[in-house]
Amino acid sequence: MSYLQQFCVRAVEAELGSPVSALAFANWASRSCMGEDLSEPVVSFGYQIDHLLFDCEDEEAALAFVRSELPAMLPRCRALAVPFLDDEA
Repeated sequence: MSYLQQFCVRAVEAELGSPVSALAFANWASRSCMGEDLSEPVVSFGYQIDHLLFDCEDEEAALAFVRSELPAMLPRCRALAVPFLDDEA
């Protein structure tokens, strides 16, 4: 899977209300985006998380950023993640 596909699956499955789940997603996104095309919004998003987590060493700011920005990305992510998600019907 491409970074975009992996991002979308993980974004859809992340529980933003859970600090552990949201931080796990943030850590994955920030590390996995390195070297990807910055013109892709989810890559830029990952770089911003990386800055907050590792340059600023501010987990709370990273969590707040993920919780405020990720919901707007979820409709696109759901559409892209469908082929990779298990049927839970």
